[in-house]
Amino acid sequence: TTLEQVADPALRGKLIAENQKLSSIVTMLLQLARISMEPAELTRLDLVALARKVTAEHVPMALRSGGDIGFSAPPAPIWVRGSEAAIAVALSNLIRNAVRHAGNAGPILVKVEAPARLCVVDTGPGLQFSQSGLLLEPYKRGNTRADGIGLGLSIVSQVMITHNGNLAISETPGGGTT
Repeated sequence: TTLEQVADPALRGKLIAENQKLSSIVTMLLQLARISMEPAELTRLDLVALARKVTAEHVPMALRSGGDIGFSAPPAPIWVRGSEAAIAVALSNLIRNAVRHAGNAGPILVKVEAPARLCVVDTGPGLQFSQSGLLLEPYKRGNTRADGIGLGLSIVSQVMITHNGNLAISETPGGGTT
């Protein structure tokens, strides 16, 4: 809140942006620590409802970035056994990555498919797949962007391991990342 009192608008904007980056990094480090250290409490949950809720929470961020988020799911619930909090964190990280890397290049689509699959599809410039092995390692990135430290996909991978699932990253036909 004291950053708002900085008189120079350019400096104030830069300080606020840096503060938001640091806050995001701390949040991801806490998420990674929780997922790594605490056993997940698995309960019966509706994957469609959870994905719809998490997607809706990210619409304002996407709009601020000049993008848009769509949602596709079957009309009936898809019941899974999992940790609602962990799955929400994983999906949130995937959506944030898509917004960050797709920018305003095209819409982002979050899809839920039976029996228990979540997809986040963007049509942005995409990632460098020649280094895709680095994408899942913390603190290493397969791209050269300066924002982020490479924790998001590592967290998603840990969540999937906890749920006996996997994370697959592929190029979206026509450009982008799925």
